[in-house]
Amino acid sequence: MATATTAMHCLFIAICTISLLLMASFLLDRNQSMSPSSRSFRYPATAGQHEESKSDTSITTELAEATSLLTPSTALELEHIMGQEQDRRKRTLAEECRRINPSEPTGNYRYLHVNDKHKLLFHFIPKVSSTTWKTILSTLNNETGNVKPVLFNYKQDDARLKSYRKVLFIREPMSRLLSAYLSKLRNRSRLQRIWERSYGSDISRRYRGVKNQTLKEGQWFDITFVEFSKYITDLGSGFISNDITDHWLPQYKLSRPCHVKYDFIGHFENLAVEGPFVLRWLGVDNIVHFPEYHSSNAKQQFLKYYKSISPDLMRKLIDYYHVDYRLFGYSPDDAMSQVLQGV
Repeated sequence: MATATTAMHCLFIAICTISLLLMASFLLDRNQSMSPSSRSFRYPATAGQHEESKSDTSITTELAEATSLLTPSTALELEHIMGQEQDRRKRTLAEECRRINPSEPTGNYRYLHVNDKHKLLFHFIPKVSSTTWKTILSTLNNETGNVKPVLFNYKQDDARLKSYRKVLFIREPMSRLLSAYLSKLRNRSRLQRIWERSYGSDISRRYRGVKNQTLKEGQWFDITFVEFSKYITDLGSGFISNDITDHWLPQYKLSRPCHVKYDFIGHFENLAVEGPFVLRWLGVDNIVHFPEYHSSNAKQQFLKYYKSISPDLMRKLIDYYHVDYRLFGYSPDDAMSQVLQGV
C-alpha cells in the first residue's frame, strides 16, 4: 500500500513538473513573437493576480509544489527557460536605457541591502512584497537578525556593485499605486493617520476647496483614490523621495536599473514561481524558504477603483509611470483594457 502511494505521489509530481515546463516553454515562444513594448512573461496565476475560484488556487499550489520538487534534469530545463526570460527582460531594459540615457546617480541606495556572507545585493521597493523579502534577508543575516542598508555612496561601493549578485523585483505600476493607496489610506490604522497628516490637508485644500482643515480625534480625511491619483499626477516630479512618497514614486527612480546591472529582475505578478526560483538560484533555498501565497481579490479591487478614474486621468497616470513601463516591459494597454473591458 505504501509503495503504491509513493508511486502515485511521484507520478503526480512528474505530471505537474512536465506541465509547468510545457507551459513555460509555450509562454516563452509566444513572448518571442510579440513586440517588446507589449509582451510580458506570464506564469500561472500568482500572488497579485489570483482568481477567487478554488481551482485556480489549487493549480497554482500544485505547480509551486512541483517546482520545489524538481529532479536535476527538469530543474536544469526550467533554469534554461528562466534564463531565456531573464535575458529578454535585461535586453529590453538595456535598449530602453540607451534611449533614455539617464544621468549618473549621485545619492544613496537606501533600499539596496547587502548580505556579505552570500555575496548578495537585494533591492527592495515598497509595495513589491518588500516585507516578505526583508524577512527572508533577516533570516539569511542570522548573525544580527537585521537587514543591513548598503551603498550610501555610489562610487565608494562600486566593488560590491560589480562582484555581488544583484536582485530586483518590480511590479506593474498601476497595481502598485493602488496597493499603496489601499494599505496606507484605507485601513484606519496608525499609518493612515501618518499619511493623512503628511498630505491629507493639502489634498483636501486642492480638490475639496477646504483650507486649513483640522481633524478631531476619530475623524479621517478619507482621501478618495481619484483625489490621490490627481495629487500624484498634478505634482509629478515635485515629490521628494521619502518613506511615504517612495510607495508611489516610479520604481526606476528608486532602483536605478540603468546604472546597477541587476543579475535577476523578477516580476511581482509571478512571485509564486520566481520567488522560490531566485532562492534556488542564489543557493540559499536550504536556509530559507519562500512563503506560500494565498488567493486574493486583487483583480476585483483593481477594477473597482480604476473604474472611478476618468480616461484623461488614466492617461496622466500612464504618462507619470511611462519610464517604468518602458524599462520593465509592462504594457499600459493591459491596464487600460482591464478597466475598459472589465476583465
